[in-house]
Amino acid sequence: MLVLHPSSQCDVCLEGYYASKEPVLIPCGHTFCNRCLLSLPKAACPLCRSRFDHDDVRRVHVDKTQLPPSTPSLSFADIDAARRLQTQSTRLVLHGGSTDEYRELIGELGNWLETQYAQEVRYVSPSSTVRSSCVAFSINLAS
Repeated sequence: MLVLHPSSQCDVCLEGYYASKEPVLIPCGHTFCNRCLLSLPKAACPLCRSRFDHDDVRRVHVDKTQLPPSTPSLSFADIDAARRLQTQSTRLVLHGGSTDEYRELIGELGNWLETQYAQEVRYVSPSSTVRSSCVAFSINLAS
């Protein structure tokens, strides 16, 4: 039986393997979620371009024993909020914004992160220069 670490994620959608995002292995050795693999226009590995037959795809299990004993699962609202904040952060990084927009985003990020399970979130506090500072956060969506 093939087993993945719980923090593993699909190389196509970059999301963790949970519920409907079951990991599968193709003959070249790369692993993706079944949903992404089925959505490919051709039966070729997205990473190495090796062709495969869908009959040769194998299910992979996620090792749940590596998780802390009381790890709560994220709600859809938490995931939606994380994605919204990530989109806002990306927009500001790529296109810039006013000092007030940066301050507002940093405040929203801080408030959201305070509601999350401490072992799942890392938060790098920005420097006092808001416009030139970088707000970084990550959350492990694999549960």
